[in-house]
Amino acid sequence: MSTWKEETVELIGASKVDSAFAGEAFLHLNGEQLRLRFSVNEQAYMLLKKLASFQPFESVAAGKYRYYFSGSYRKVGEDKVFAGIQVVQDKRHKKFELELTTALLANLFWLQGITGKEQIEHLLL
Repeated sequence: MSTWKEETVELIGASKVDSAFAGEAFLHLNGEQLRLRFSVNEQAYMLLKKLASFQPFESVAAGKYRYYFSGSYRKVGEDKVFAGIQVVQDKRHKKFELELTTALLANLFWLQGITGKEQIEHLLL
């Protein structure tokens, strides 16, 4: 039996190599957890860094934070959206609306639609 965590994209952060910016995520596909890196612009990179440091629950000692894209969003400008991100720490979880760019949102929807590993071979770490 699968859970919502196994059916969503888990955002794990962002990285920068030289002048190239990237987002990093886990994708659960056919019982396998795949770590991948995908290209983003500088604004999306900064937003992913901010998201990865978002710790809304009182106890940081309680465990690692995890961030899952819920698939919901609200557009508020030309290149600005607020997306539903399920924030999880141990047994605590709550959905928050966090800022993303429209291009990053499109990447997340594309990742959610992946059905085969061959579609993302070039992104795997």
